[in-house]
Amino acid sequence: MWEFKRVEPKNKELLNDYLKKAKVGFSFFGSPYSLDIFLNCGIKKLYLAVSGSEVRLILLREKPFGNDVRILFSVSDDDALIAAIKDQFDPVYVAYNMVSADNLRYPSCSKRSELIVDTATIAQLADPKIKRAFNVFNRRHPDIRFEKIEPDHKEELLEFFDQWDQRPVTKLRIKGMENDKFFLDNYLKDPGIDGEVAINGNKIIGYIVFAPGYPTNSAVGLIGKCLRGYKELGMRLHIAGGRRALAKGFTKIAIGEIDPGEKGSFKSRLAMNGETINLYSYEIFRSPKIKLHGDYLGSIT
Repeated sequence: MWEFKRVEPKNKELLNDYLKKAKVGFSFFGSPYSLDIFLNCGIKKLYLAVSGSEVRLILLREKPFGNDVRILFSVSDDDALIAAIKDQFDPVYVAYNMVSADNLRYPSCSKRSELIVDTATIAQLADPKIKRAFNVFNRRHPDIRFEKIEPDHKEELLEFFDQWDQRPVTKLRIKGMENDKFFLDNYLKDPGIDGEVAINGNKIIGYIVFAPGYPTNSAVGLIGKCLRGYKELGMRLHIAGGRRALAKGFTKIAIGEIDPGEKGSFKSRLAMNGETINLYSYEIFRSPKIKLHGDYLGSIT
């Protein structure tokens, strides 16, 4: 019999224990920090499904049209688990997400490609084009300074959030700062968190944070945002964060999903020297009453 235990927000110890026992491979969500910040606030809630020695991580999203449930990281052939999920959550949609191996049993499939790079590649400017852009940025913006992110930056970060949230919605940006504000309220003082802020005058114009991943020598680039009007500021922040991560002993860093529309970007340039991992999603159940658009299956944030 499957039972469900709520993973309360900020319980990164429980999430870390699950990641180790389940031997989840390294990816953006292979960190208790990214799981909690991105998948355990607002309408999103994490649960552990437990049956004897078997444990699965479950994501519940309380959507306006009904409950959406995802089984993360592994495919289970246990029909009793699906039945228990339907009984517990009365979902209108159920799927597997973030599965590391393709499974031909499920025809409805979505693929997510993520980038993992050696931290030294970022920190030491191994790519000539990135090194050139780095030097151009420093010459163009000599007054912009970079500092280690600290709890004292909270008020300035809130002001930055307000500026960011006023930007028009684009294809590559989802309106809202829910995850950033959850991070600010719950993790800014966490000793595992590190990163940099970019400051122009007395205002923060960008920030980047990373946290330990799994395995222990890896880091996850959690959040990186910057205001428009400063060409290559995002690249400059990634380098500042990469140098800080390397100094802390992190040899690899997961920097998230590769978007095909970002050709020529800093991330796409890193992809030429990095490792791409593919993660798969499979639809299990969908109520005939709901209509979905785009890559709904592959979207969990």
